Amino acid sequence: MCRMEKLPPQKAAELLRKKGIEVSDEQAALILEFLRMLAGIIVSSYLEQGPIQKDGPTSEKAAWAYVQAAFIKFSTK
Repeated sequence: MCRMEKLPPQKAAELLRKKGIEVSDEQAALILEFLRMLAGIIVSSYLEQGPIQKDGPTSEKAAWAYVQAAFIKFSTK
C-alpha cells in the first residue's frame, strides 16, 4: 500500500494561516482527521469502479496519486 507522509496539525494550521484561515492546532488536527477519512472514502470508491490491476488505471497506487494531487492542488491555491 502507498503511504503519504502525515502532515502534522501545526503545519496544517500554518498552511491555512497563509491562506487567511485562522485555526488552532486542535482544529487543524480535526480537519486533517476529516480529510484522511474523506481520502479513504475516495480511494475505496475509486477502487470499486473496476478490478484492481497491478499498474492499471484502477490500481491502489493510482488512486493515492489522485488523492495526493487533490491535496497539492488545494495547498497551492
